[in-house]
Amino acid sequence: MKTIYKTLLLLLVLTQFSCNDDERNDNFENQINGQWRLTKVAGGLVGINHTFDPITIVWTFNTSNNTVTIVNNNPDDSIIYDGFETGVYEYQIENNPVSNLCDDVITIDGIEMGCIDIVNNKLVIDQSFSDGFQLEFIE
Repeated sequence: MKTIYKTLLLLLVLTQFSCNDDERNDNFENQINGQWRLTKVAGGLVGINHTFDPITIVWTFNTSNNTVTIVNNNPDDSIIYDGFETGVYEYQIENNPVSNLCDDVITIDGIEMGCIDIVNNKLVIDQSFSDGFQLEFIE
């Protein structure tokens, strides 16, 4: 009899955790939808730290069809990294299989871009765990 109660308790706990992930994903989708302006790129092997005027590079996430429209008006070719060229790209946000790094990762046009989160009204895409770049956006 104790085994049945333990099994039921375990199922209840697992069900509760899975609901929380779904709710987080729904909330995250609502938060990311719309325009985000790239303001900073930092990191990489050479340790860059570049700021952008908020009108230079704009990413518009459309959560209804999982696309991001990027308008990249950066005229400065000397900048090492400023993200993607102007275009429309498919994206996916999935739970991170390595949960100690972050909750979610984003893939754009088949390229895993790293951890993604919204902190203090800033969208952050972070590859720094692999000596990549950290991109910061404002709404």
